[in-house]
This record gives sequence, C-alpha cells and structure tokens, in this order.
Amino acid sequence: MKMIEAEFGSFDNWKTDFKATAMAAKLSGWGLLVFDKLYSGRLMNVMVDEHQDGAIWGGIPLLSCDVFEHAYYHKDGPGRAAYIDNFINSLHWAGSTSVLQNSLSKLT
Repeated sequence: MKMIEAEFGSFDNWKTDFKATAMAAKLSGWGLLVFDKLYSGRLMNVMVDEHQDGAIWGGIPLLSCDVFEHAYYHKDGPGRAAYIDNFINSLHWAGSTSVLQNSLSKLT
C-alpha cells in the first residue's frame, strides 16, 4: 500500500487510474497493476488488450482484472464499470504484496 500511495499519491488516485485503465480495453483484455522491474522500478497500471497488445517487458503482474465480456456480462450485463468497482473492493492484498516483496528482494 505504501508503494501505491507513493506512486499514485493516494489509494483513491490509484483506484481511479486502475479503473480508467481497465475501462480502456476494447471488448476484451485486462487491467493490470504491474511492477516494472526491468526499467523504471515503478508500479504502473497497464492495459493488455486482445491477448497481445500492451504487455510490459519485465513487468511483474501484481493484480489482473479480466475485462473480457465473459467475466462480467452474465451477472452485470454491460456494467463493466460496476464489475471493476466490485473487483477493486474485494481485493485481497496479501498475495500481491508477497509477489512484490519477492521481486524487490531479487533486485539487490
């Protein structure tokens, strides 16, 4: 959480940016929070669209939100925004924190 706040200014700023990133996918894709291990050493929200566009070399995925229609359409209909809000509100950070800590420990 401290890294998110340092990178994005606040957790709410991160949520807003993550949601906008995930919403930007066409009809299929993912919104991801990645740690850019290779170049900047920063956290970033990125969109991977249609399986191949948007991947970051050296980017270690910490969170992945599937925004393909099959992920939400049965329950929420065309409500992708509500689906992303529900995804963010139900996050369990322990797994992502563990992946990040493991990645950071290998940098030194």
